[in-house]
Amino acid sequence: MPAETNVQKAPVRLGIIGCGVISEIHGEAVANSQDGVTFAACADRNIDAANAFSSKYGGATVYTDMIEMVRKENLDGVVLATWPAHHYDHIRALADAGVRHILCEKSLTASGEQASKLLDMQLDEGVQVMEGFMLRYSPVYMQLEELVRRGEVGKIDTIRSGFQEWDHETESVEDQSRKWRLQKASGGGVALDGSCYPLHVCTNLARSLPQSVSFDGDRTVYDTLARLHGHIRYENGIIAFIQSSLRAVVCKEAEVSGTEGSLYLPVAFGYNVPEHIAIRKRTGHSNLTMKDVQLDRPDAGSSYVPRISPRHQIEHFADIIRGGVAQRIPLVESVVNMFTLDAMVESAETRRVVDVKLPEKVRAAWSEAFGDTSTASAA
Repeated sequence: MPAETNVQKAPVRLGIIGCGVISEIHGEAVANSQDGVTFAACADRNIDAANAFSSKYGGATVYTDMIEMVRKENLDGVVLATWPAHHYDHIRALADAGVRHILCEKSLTASGEQASKLLDMQLDEGVQVMEGFMLRYSPVYMQLEELVRRGEVGKIDTIRSGFQEWDHETESVEDQSRKWRLQKASGGGVALDGSCYPLHVCTNLARSLPQSVSFDGDRTVYDTLARLHGHIRYENGIIAFIQSSLRAVVCKEAEVSGTEGSLYLPVAFGYNVPEHIAIRKRTGHSNLTMKDVQLDRPDAGSSYVPRISPRHQIEHFADIIRGGVAQRIPLVESVVNMFTLDAMVESAETRRVVDVKLPEKVRAAWSEAFGDTSTASAA
């Protein structure tokens, strides 16, 4: 992210919808920012949750109805922190109520079809939706992206990324109040919660449209996806391997390998990348010539700031609202990932290779954002 300055910026008044666990990360980000961003209002069907957020993060005006909030408050934008299965309906309702800037927590929607409608909304109605992926604002992840773009690994052959967190599935199947990640109707399961992280890394670094996928997986006792393992073939020839599981110890890594070397990042995503985490670069064409070195972090020599990524993300969103700044994560990138996730789940359920079917309007939007990326697999 750009170096911090003391330039005074226009104030940005935000509202947040959904005052659960992830809202606290956004609340903390705004509280620690000196960028003129505030949460002026918050909304949650659970009034206690909304009151708790307001008390902890600046006294935001409390609502139990998000539409009432946006109609009564003079907000510049909204952070949507509700469950994935409801994202599209909430975005549509917010747009109808006049909201024009929305930062939506991952996953963007519950399907590619829903996501593609957001492109129409952007073009026809001027509604700017940005998917929240804090990893793209981590200094060490941005370092990885920059090294890949400038050709440090040469022509890319493979990208590998994983998300794993052990969920013991101890909550009762009969308990309808169990956490949303264990409820199919809310968008729970590894696909919309965990798999979207490594998928996001792979598409971002491959910088190409997906061609086909081959995945395997199985389900939890709650009929949600527990595992989703497989590979994606991109149109430029890059192969991406993804492992995502709720039945293994933690894994949030990424590795890019090519003709000139490989770059490995042990913690590639999450709202907090520990200070000791750094990229490892490996070169050589045999065991005898292999060299493995740890690169200096981009923030080496300066004070380590925990949870800096959420703060950079919310400040970037504020700059988009102010105008003149392009989205770091173009909407079409998130839309393509939703179609890819659809294919990944279908492949796991059918145990066959599945083509990723992208509408022409999505392809056109991708080409406008990134140009023709179907052949070049090196920076």
